[in-house]
Amino acid sequence: MNILLIYPRNPDSFWSFQHVLKFVSKKSAFPPLGLLTVAAMLPPAWKLRLADLNVRPLADGDIHWADYVFLSGMIVHKTSAHEIAARCAALGKTVVAGGPLFTTGHAEFPEIRHFVLGEAENVAARLVADIERGVLEPFYQSPRWPDVRGTPVPRWDLIELRDYVAMPVQFSRGCPFNCEFCDIVVMNGRVPRTKEPAQVVRELEALRERGWRDMVFIVDDNFIGNRKRSRELLRELVGWRARTHPAMGFFTEASVNLADDAELCELMVQAGFKKVFLGIETLRPRASRNAASGRTRRATWATRCGPSSAPAWRSWAGSSSASTATRSTSSGASSNSSSARAWSPRWSACSARCRRPRSTAASPRRAGFSRRPAATTPMRRSISRPGWTRSSCARATAN
Repeated sequence: MNILLIYPRNPDSFWSFQHVLKFVSKKSAFPPLGLLTVAAMLPPAWKLRLADLNVRPLADGDIHWADYVFLSGMIVHKTSAHEIAARCAALGKTVVAGGPLFTTGHAEFPEIRHFVLGEAENVAARLVADIERGVLEPFYQSPRWPDVRGTPVPRWDLIELRDYVAMPVQFSRGCPFNCEFCDIVVMNGRVPRTKEPAQVVRELEALRERGWRDMVFIVDDNFIGNRKRSRELLRELVGWRARTHPAMGFFTEASVNLADDAELCELMVQAGFKKVFLGIETLRPRASRNAASGRTRRATWATRCGPSSAPAWRSWAGSSSASTATRSTSSGASSNSSSARAWSPRWSACSARCRRPRSTAASPRRAGFSRRPAATTPMRRSISRPGWTRSSCARATAN
């Protein structure tokens, strides 16, 4: 069986880093972790190719070669995904699509007939069996969250590591917060599920053995969603670094209450973390209440991270004497990074969280095929109500 895994082209935006990649002689920021992990769930006898359109154009020869096409994508990839699906249809190839774009918006792709919705581990075996029989269902979706402790090591051999700025590795899925603009809870739940620390080390060791010496992005949507497990991982990483002396360093995403925990910040430094992408959705208490976010409600930004009252943050910024590692912070206006999460083992992976309202028109129907209701965020439900306008939203969050 020949399977072509396709990752769409990133649009020209801040998050694509297209204008800076040439300065570091790279073709893309991150490889598609989700597709690489899904590839590891497929039978070893199957022949696989990965086509990352951010690295090289999609050739018709690759599509002709494939028996089936696996297509991943995030919301931002919608236009490119339509183009890919059209090319595959013109060449008579069956497409199976998964990832955030399709989990929450599959109704907008009438040209695709088969979808994996949500996370993949619990449905991969059924999908493989159906492909081998040549009879696929319209939808594959598990009624329960999978145990990520059974997720395999990604197929790093399907890519050229040198094409990318950083490598993505996942430790956990899910987030304990319930911010209305974020789809993480919709797709991955509010109880963070984590891999075993030794399991993450195996993934890192696989990268090290393939010669990777640069940064690794721990792509968890909130690295401290389960602090107890995060500490266990960090201690395992400290021991691994002491044994193997890897050249790679780490960066990740976390909620701003990371600043409350000086011990955890210091442990991250010892484990090799160089920077953190913070999710700061607003500095206005009322706006935070309206967004149903608990991350900045409990204390003000100044209390958490101000120069006069945040010893934990000062430690993270470099005042601690426990380590001489370079320490820096990177803060942003949302809790997401741009890639590495699409079609993750959850087929949602490593994605733009702020969603525009989608069409409420009836979904297209074909003989023997009907669309399922798409998962959606509280914000999308709010802005789809009659009377919603951008100005009314601005007034609601003005204070």
